Order: sequence, then C-alpha cells, then structure tokens
Amino acid sequence: MSAASSSPRSILWLNQLDPGHPWAGGAERHIHEVGRRLVAAGHRVTVVAERFGELPAEEWRAGMRILRPVRRGFLHAWVVANAGRLVRQLSVDVVVGDLSKIVPWGHRSLGGRPLVSVVRHFNGRTLFTEAPFPAAPVLWAVERATPAFLRSADLITESAATETILAGLGATPSRISRIPPGVDSSVFSPDPSDRSGSPLVVYVGRIKQYKRVDLAVRAFARVLAHRPDAEFHIAGGGSDHDRIVALVRELGLTRSIRFLGLLPTDEIVRLYRRAWVHVQPSYAEGWGLTALESMACGTPVVAFATGSLPETVGPLCADLLAEEGRLDSLTEALERGLARPESSDPLAAARLAEYARRFTWEATAERYAAVLDRVVRRHARPTPSPVTDRLRRPSRARGLAPGDGSDRATDHAEPG
Repeated sequence: MSAASSSPRSILWLNQLDPGHPWAGGAERHIHEVGRRLVAAGHRVTVVAERFGELPAEEWRAGMRILRPVRRGFLHAWVVANAGRLVRQLSVDVVVGDLSKIVPWGHRSLGGRPLVSVVRHFNGRTLFTEAPFPAAPVLWAVERATPAFLRSADLITESAATETILAGLGATPSRISRIPPGVDSSVFSPDPSDRSGSPLVVYVGRIKQYKRVDLAVRAFARVLAHRPDAEFHIAGGGSDHDRIVALVRELGLTRSIRFLGLLPTDEIVRLYRRAWVHVQPSYAEGWGLTALESMACGTPVVAFATGSLPETVGPLCADLLAEEGRLDSLTEALERGLARPESSDPLAAARLAEYARRFTWEATAERYAAVLDRVVRRHARPTPSPVTDRLRRPSRARGLAPGDGSDRATDHAEPG
C-alpha cells in the first residue's frame, strides 16, 4: 500500500517542537520526513507545536502548516482546552498525538476525532536529569500511570523494545503498530574519498544530560593513550553544552576535541563520511536515527546495549555495543570501532550502507498512512447497541436474508 492509496485525510500532528525549531532532533526529523511524504500523497498535515523565540505563530514547511500557539510549558493544556475548536476549524480526520514522550493522549479520540498516540520510548530516570522541579516528579508519576491510558489506545512505536514495554503495561497488542524510521540514502551515502586520514570519532545529536556525551568524552580521553593522533568532533547543541565544554577543559582535551555546533545536513553527511566511528552513548532512544544515518554513510556506530539501539545498529555493529553505563566497556568498544575495516575498506563501508538502506522514509510514510486510514475507518463505523441492532434487523418473514448486506454496518463513512 502506498501513502497515496488511502483516502486523502486531514491530519493534525501534535508535538512539543516542530521541524523548524532550533532544538529539533530525531522526532522532528521524523515528522518532517513522514509529513512531507503524506502531503505529496494528497493528505493535509497541520503540525501544532510550542512557540519559541522569533519563530512565527504560523508558517508553511515542506507543504505542512505549522502552528505555534503558546510558549513552552503551556502547550499540553492549550491543546486539551482547544481540541474541539482545532478539529472543527481544520476539518481534522485524525490526530497524531506525538506531543510528549509520555502517554497523556492514550485515549481513542481527541476533540471528537480518532487519536493515534506515538510512543517513541519511555523516559524513566532521565526525567530527573532533564525536567526541572516540580515537573520531573509529576511527569514521572504520569509515566508510571501509563497502564491506565493504554487499554483502549491506538499506538505507534518505533522499536520492538518499546512495543514489548507497551504490551507489558497493558496496551492491546493488536492496537500497537511498530513503524521504524527511515533514512534518505540519496543524501546519506558513503564516499571513501572523504574519510579522514587520522582516527576521528564523532557525536551528532542533542547535547543533553540523558545523551551522556560526558561518558563519550571520558572514554575518548582513555583512547588517546593508545591513539594520540585521534580527534573527537561533537556536532549539536543543547542544555548540557556548557558542562561538556567545562569537562573537556578539565581533562585537558581542548586540542583533541572540537565543538562544531549545529550543522546543516550536507555538513553532517560529510562529518559522518569523514569519521572512523560514530559514538551514541544515550540512555534512551526511540530508535537512534543518527546511528542509522551514520551507517548509511558507511561509518560504524558504538553505543550502549540499551533500549532500541541494538535493533538500530543491527548485526553489523553488534560487536560495538558496550555494557550499559560502563565507562571501561565504552572505551573498549571505541577502540574496537577505530580498528574496524570501514575506515580503509570501501567494500566494508558499502555493507553498512546496504544494511541502512533497508529502512526507507517511503515505507515509513506508507505505513503511517495505512494505520491512520484504518483508525479513521474504524472510528467512523457505527457500533450498534443490541436494542438498535434488533430494531434494524430485517425480518426473515419478509424474505430478506441476514447476509444480503441490508443489515451490515457501512465499511467506511467519511467524517463530517
């Protein structure tokens, strides 16, 4: 099924950030890649996100309408208060609740329209490192109460690891759709001529505490004892940036570690191609999009064996998975990564890229379209009560057979 094969829908996509936000990460890349393909297939996509800085209250990006009604901290309450009005004004057919990495939208509808909640991963203890008091304990309590939200919810998740958690918490397995993200192999691809002549480790992503860039820095400091010519380039920005910069100074690594800031896509691609290894020390990832992009460029990935990351890197980088949270294990994995053949063997790099090309944004968008279409159809189909059913059922005495279609609920009705 293609994204265009289902009926055109008006989709309301709720997320804290949007693809134009300066802090946009993997979730926002996901919205951009899937949303623009849904638009190209004839669907209408409206993204509602928080306002930030000088970003306009409304703009269009890649065919998607972006609305930013309120500032940080108020979006959840605003959506609840204005759900009905949003649905009416935008003629919404279905809502994608991607507003948080907890599950506050685990119901079957919002504003009278069917709701599909996206659960990329569970935050757990990372809430206490990223959210201020009193938000952290409140969010933690909500996440602990997740089972109460899940029993009748339609859910999309990215990994088998999160799918297993959801089912264990009480979600109905038949209502969980696992849809991994993709990679654009026309953009992210190997180029052996770009490879650095000396050992280069890179990190690409948000610089936040739960990403544990500090562990990567400490592991790299140990690697330098055996690889004094190695460098570590860190691309990205975030609330933990200043702490990591201070750590680099404290360890005397300013000559070996460079902070590149936020980079455009073409420079990120070149960074992946130049690297000998990409390190992803995060505690919690819904999928690990930067890991997949790195592999698409022919560069192996070092990560902790936690959450969905083993699924993302697959069998070709399984030997580079470190024991969760252990600095010595991460150091050893980095050393193995720098000794991998991809840095000098184009065929080895091509094998990594071939694995990554199995995941496409086209397939992701098609599966989103299919899930949303199925949920809309089910929501539109009336469920008659026993009394109503008896009143509607024709009598056999009049010669009407029960299976002739006259007493069958319609398979599809467009929402008003």
